[in-house]
Amino acid sequence: MITKRKLGKGKVRITFQMPVLEGVTQLHLVGDFNNWSMAETPMKQASDGSWSVALTLEGNRSYQYRYFANG
Repeated sequence: MITKRKLGKGKVRITFQMPVLEGVTQLHLVGDFNNWSMAETPMKQASDGSWSVALTLEGNRSYQYRYFANG
């Protein structure tokens, strides 16, 4: 699931969430916003096993992204 909240000055706060993923020990968000880096944007695992990360990005544009899983 992805949620978006408008901030000031044309920025938006985007939260990326993934449910529990069997056998996954690390999950990263990769995309054009971080030059497709597999290390720059790790997702954090909650106590229920779900994953999430929040980013502040420029609004009024689209982004390409993928999830990269280890484990």
